[in-house]
Amino acid sequence: MTATIELESVPFIQKFKLIASDNKTEFIIDEKILNQSAVLKEMMEIQDKSDTEITIPLNQISAECLGNVIKFCKHYEDSEPYLPPIGPTACLSRPSQSHWDMVFLKSLSSKQLFDIINAANFLNISRLIDAGCFRLGYMTENRTVEEIRRIFQESGDFSAVEEEQIRNEPLWN
Repeated sequence: MTATIELESVPFIQKFKLIASDNKTEFIIDEKILNQSAVLKEMMEIQDKSDTEITIPLNQISAECLGNVIKFCKHYEDSEPYLPPIGPTACLSRPSQSHWDMVFLKSLSSKQLFDIINAANFLNISRLIDAGCFRLGYMTENRTVEEIRRIFQESGDFSAVEEEQIRNEPLWN
C-alpha cells in the first residue's frame, strides 16, 4: 500500500538562520521562536516568504548569548503571546516568574545576565526583558552598595571622600 500526501496539506515550515557576532556560529530556528522578537518578526514581514531559509546576521550578539536567548524563547514557543504590563502602574507590578525562568536566569553569571537583557532589548523580546530585569532587581534588592559591587564584580568609581559627599547630598535639588 502506498501513501499519497497532497502537497497542499503539508504545512510550509520556514526556517531562519541566525548568525552570531563571531560570523561562524549559526542557529536554525522556526517561526514560533522568531515571532517572540518584535524586531525579527517585523523584519520577516517585509521578506520574501517563498524562501525556505532566511539568514539573519546578529553582529551585536555573541554565540553564547544568542544560544541562551534561543533556549529561553524555545521554552515559550508554544505559549500564548506575552503581554507586558502597561499603564501608569505597570512599573509597580512584578511579572509572573515561572520556576523555569528563575532556575534558568539564576544559572547565568552576572555578565551573562546583563548580556541576555541587552540582547532581549535589542531584539525586543518583552518576556525575556521583564524576566531578566526582575532577576536583576531580585539580586540587588535590599543590598548595600558594597554587596552589589561584589555581586557584579565591580570596583568603586569614587574615592571614599567622593562617596561620602554623594551620600550627604540631597536626592533632589
